[in-house]
Amino acid sequence: MEFEHNTNGARQPEPGKGFAIACLVLGAAAFLCIFTMTLLPTVFLGCLSILLGILSRGSQKKLGNYALTGVIVSACALIINLTVGAFSFYTVFSDPEMTAQYWQMVDDAYEQMTGMGAEEFLENYGVPAESFPD
Repeated sequence: MEFEHNTNGARQPEPGKGFAIACLVLGAAAFLCIFTMTLLPTVFLGCLSILLGILSRGSQKKLGNYALTGVIVSACALIINLTVGAFSFYTVFSDPEMTAQYWQMVDDAYEQMTGMGAEEFLENYGVPAESFPD
């Protein structure tokens, strides 16, 4: 831990160092969440890491080494995660056969949870049947 000297000679921790370390740790956690193939944890941790990295700057003009590394790792994690998510979305909904398989899986999940199909479940809440894909 780096210290700076104040006027009476006592050593104090560098301001913003805790935020910078938290930024780096959350950035690493966001990067590791890429491998879970879920969007939300990576987006949450990455955005929080970037926010803490910016806050660690304080009144300085530049980010410290830990904060800069954390922001870069978080940004890479967000870019990779959102790219994989967009590619997955495109893959599922660009092929009619995969789209039908997806909606069948949704229907099966509703059947298991509620005892009725997704279309019937949505109709109970006032969603018209024609809005549900075939």
